[in-house]
Amino acid sequence: TGLDSTNVERPAPLAKAMEDDTIIAYLMNGDILPLDHGFPARVVAPGWVGISSIKWVGRIRVSTTPIYVEKNTTNYVLLGPDYQPQPPAQGPSVTNQVMKSTCCLPWPATLSAGPQKVAGYAWSPFGKIAGVDVSLDGGRTFQPAGLAGPNIERAGSRWEFSFSAQPGATTITPRATDEKGNVQYDVSQQKWNQLGYLFGAMAPHPVKIV
Repeated sequence: TGLDSTNVERPAPLAKAMEDDTIIAYLMNGDILPLDHGFPARVVAPGWVGISSIKWVGRIRVSTTPIYVEKNTTNYVLLGPDYQPQPPAQGPSVTNQVMKSTCCLPWPATLSAGPQKVAGYAWSPFGKIAGVDVSLDGGRTFQPAGLAGPNIERAGSRWEFSFSAQPGATTITPRATDEKGNVQYDVSQQKWNQLGYLFGAMAPHPVKIV
């Protein structure tokens, strides 16, 4: 339970709470945790949606039975034709994140014609990133990008992609794969839910080349 004005609560099963990288953090980069990041302490629950990493922790309650609060019964639940209610929750609780990748460019972006190197990030809730492929033709064909910098399990990796930019309008679409074999999917495979959680489809990034 957080010490913020609404006392935000978010339960997690013991199995998640006891994972090696689920922690209560009170330091950040060797210093006392800043207020904006959750002083005096915050939960860090890698791989799970952000609401699980409660800031300003004031109380931890352990129960032998499931705990139900607003953030796992009416909010942060999946509502839609593909999901059934799970009383007292209106739908399945949102727990694991989904694989994602993105370009580090303005939206839309403008690039000069000629040799270009673009960068981005990719991350997976299940493990390290194994690779990123990039499409310049709306997802019809892909070319491999290179991973750059640290590649941290359930935290992600930076990627870089070089290409010869031709004048005109195009899109840059990254597609991540992780070490467990999970691959980002086309937007046509994205399941709809009323609150818009867990979008993990490939996202074409619009670019104008001049």
